[in-house]
Amino acid sequence: MSDPKGPAPRSVHAALIVVQVLFGLWPVVGKYAMAYLSPAALVGVRTLVGAPILLGLAGLVRAPRPTRQDLLPLAGLAFLGISLNQILYAEGLKRAGAVNAVVLTALIPVITLLVGMALGRESPPWSRRLGILVACLGVWILVGAERFELRSDRTLGNLLILSNTTSYALYLVLARPTIARLGPIGSIGWIFLFGALEALPFTGPALWAVPWAEVPSQGWWALGFIILGPTVATYFLNAYALRFAPSSLVATYIGLQPLVGALGAVVFLGDAPSLRTAVAAVVIVAGVIWACR
Repeated sequence: MSDPKGPAPRSVHAALIVVQVLFGLWPVVGKYAMAYLSPAALVGVRTLVGAPILLGLAGLVRAPRPTRQDLLPLAGLAFLGISLNQILYAEGLKRAGAVNAVVLTALIPVITLLVGMALGRESPPWSRRLGILVACLGVWILVGAERFELRSDRTLGNLLILSNTTSYALYLVLARPTIARLGPIGSIGWIFLFGALEALPFTGPALWAVPWAEVPSQGWWALGFIILGPTVATYFLNAYALRFAPSSLVATYIGLQPLVGALGAVVFLGDAPSLRTAVAAVVIVAGVIWACR
């Protein structure tokens, strides 16, 4: 699918900003959830609870049902964007650490652009390509790219996170035709259902091992936010944006996530802001605006 003609609707940009706010805040809130759940269990909760909610929304709005020919593409998208993506990230984060994970996640816009161009799906203008690179530079400034580690005990984690970014970039590029045909609500509901089933061999044992009766109220509130915000709302809004905007533009907004996370840490965790954060904020915002022109 080629790059859409003309600028994306304002509602698309608004949706993408909300997505980055929710995704940026979920590691802050996830701190409470992961005190009681393993990464695999958290992936299981997100997929198994998110799938019926999204399918229920699809039923309420009478979204088109997929045909038999749609099932295989939906299962493939679920593998790239849900099950494989979330498992790789959770396991990579555990091994590589937060700094390495955020630095490598910043490569998603670049990989998305390269995949889209290689598959002939997009031909973005040079302004968007340069804007993506500027936004990535801002992310690297924010997280401190000079602290990126390649020690032998973190090599596997780095490779898992890099695989995660590649799978999500492929998902962003390949999902557009299916989402355009089935609509954002219908397509993402079925994608989540397939993703939950595909991840079940990995998430099922972890969910069984959780002492649910011992999870306190703040843990349940954290889970509720993660399910409704960084799971249901973000995947739906991303699907909506992919229906009207090129995948490279959708990926560019990911550069805002570390900035939102840093601000969330300031507000909710009391971390003092630094000059690096201010400089990175200017560079990231400038890159996003440049790419969205």
